[in-house]
Amino acid sequence: MASREFPASHARAPNYAGDVDPRRALPGVDRVLAALSGLPHELLVACARDAIGAARERMALDQAEGAGSVDDVIADARRRVEQLQDRLLRPVINATGVIVHTNLGRAPVGDDALAAARAIGRGYSNLEYHMDDGERGSRHEHAGALLARACGAEAGLVVNNNAAGVLLSLAALARGREVVVSRGELVEIGGGFRVPEIMAESGCRLVEVGTTNRTRRSDYAAAVGVDTALVLKVHASNYRMVGFVESAPVAELRALGPPVMVDAGSGLLDETTPWLARRPAWLRDEPGIRQDGDRAPGRAAGPGRGDRGRHPCGQGARDRRRGRRRLPAGPDDPVGRRGGRGAGAGAGPGAPA
Repeated sequence: MASREFPASHARAPNYAGDVDPRRALPGVDRVLAALSGLPHELLVACARDAIGAARERMALDQAEGAGSVDDVIADARRRVEQLQDRLLRPVINATGVIVHTNLGRAPVGDDALAAARAIGRGYSNLEYHMDDGERGSRHEHAGALLARACGAEAGLVVNNNAAGVLLSLAALARGREVVVSRGELVEIGGGFRVPEIMAESGCRLVEVGTTNRTRRSDYAAAVGVDTALVLKVHASNYRMVGFVESAPVAELRALGPPVMVDAGSGLLDETTPWLARRPAWLRDEPGIRQDGDRAPGRAAGPGRGDRGRHPCGQGARDRRRGRRRLPAGPDDPVGRRGGRGAGAGAGPGAPA
């Protein structure tokens, strides 16, 4: 006699005591939700549902009564709430010894900047509006004007982060042309930011010069030609080379002819920065056209000439609405003072941007 196999869906139903499925005793979402707090309602509902669903799966496997008691389900839901809270932003104590710690939010925002952000952000503002003539304006004019004043440049631009500043600068000034950079400065920093990849995305052509540990002015000079758009100098962020090393100062590169762009990797304006015991010598007479304010309470910022017009990447790279309310805090904000605490950038007068 031939046997016949039935699919799992036709298998005999479990034989529960009293013919009652114990999963019917699981608490409803409302009952579990009433015992939860500390997150927005939608997230608490999700935690309650996940806990009930997990209990239902356990009971289906164990087929045992008591595997999904009300107390157990509520305890599981609370654990899920705590785990979600741990993954959200919250204050921490910085005991690392690193004042500007990338993983801990970098530089804290000052009380004056927070107060100014609240005063402006709680309502409408003249973000992109000229009050004098009633015409549409530009969000870049507020912080950009102070940034340019601090750096001695004609114009300034604040964008979302360091990568955006580098990408926009290269795309606007060097797309389809050559950019000369030392092999020792083709760096990668945290978050997977690689200088060669950013340069490739901008459409410029990378020209490597020198060696990993030694790059002289003559190396740059030999590579500069009629198709050179920029000479790029990149700060060696998060590491240091010592020993048999050599690099060309920015002042020497300035004499080569093409504009010099400096990705400074910090918000330092110049060597007058008061809190540094050893001030970087390359900040002296800095002619760079784009520096990074991303490690101070602001964003990447690029000062330079004001006659460069608009670039399509500028809309996507510009600083977000809320971030701009923190920079500057007001007429007396440190971004307007050289060597102050602002998220500034440095440039020599007339440097292109």
